[in-house]
Amino acid sequence: MADAHDRLGALPNELYDQVLSHLGLPSTKNLRLASSLHAKKCLSPAFLACYKEQETDLTPTSLHRLRQITTHSVFGPAVRHLTVVAVFHNPSSLLMTIRRLREPLRGVWSALGPEIPNARNKELLDKIGQLYKIMSIRHEQQGQFSDDIVGSLSRILGNLRSVDLLRLTARVLRPGFDKSDQSVSIRGVNWNCLWADCHRLLKIVTSAMSMSKVNVTTFSIFDDCFGKVQVSDTCIRSFSFRDCRIG
Repeated sequence: MADAHDRLGALPNELYDQVLSHLGLPSTKNLRLASSLHAKKCLSPAFLACYKEQETDLTPTSLHRLRQITTHSVFGPAVRHLTVVAVFHNPSSLLMTIRRLREPLRGVWSALGPEIPNARNKELLDKIGQLYKIMSIRHEQQGQFSDDIVGSLSRILGNLRSVDLLRLTARVLRPGFDKSDQSVSIRGVNWNCLWADCHRLLKIVTSAMSMSKVNVTTFSIFDDCFGKVQVSDTCIRSFSFRDCRIG
């Protein structure tokens, strides 16, 4: 029985679900922590809809988060759309800036005292530091063992058993690491490296699909971005799909 002062908890389930439909996911999570009653009543269609679409890259942290969701008895079955991302850190703008900062000052700028050269040197060191961070991330990505990633992803797909949509996409990140850019950041991108990452992602996902025996209704292969792979019949012939979209 709901507490006498808990008017929200005393609402009929239909009205309670209407209230939840107007709350964001963080607010709903906080409400579930209020009491065991709310923890149970919050497991409504409005709340579970927040878990319908999930996304992961190939990093251990991202895969672990998704695995925790898929092993949950309630949240796992709510996942119907899964997107796996090939994240590509694009250093082209940094390389251009570093080349510019390394050029000697000419004309009037060279006669303005040490302030400008000192500022340029400071900016140069900052850009080199950012480039080193990108190269470290790339090195870490290439150093991941594909077998370990395939194993983790196959367990996730095995937990799901079936999905309506399994989508592969690519995301190019600028040096800020906080958002992707489908226009500016792709200028000067190393396409061969990007496409190699896309092909690696496809091999990992199809191997995980084969191991897990997951049932996929629609398999979307880079059909919404500038990712590119060469897909042979042998790559997907062991799977059956209602729809397979290849970019």
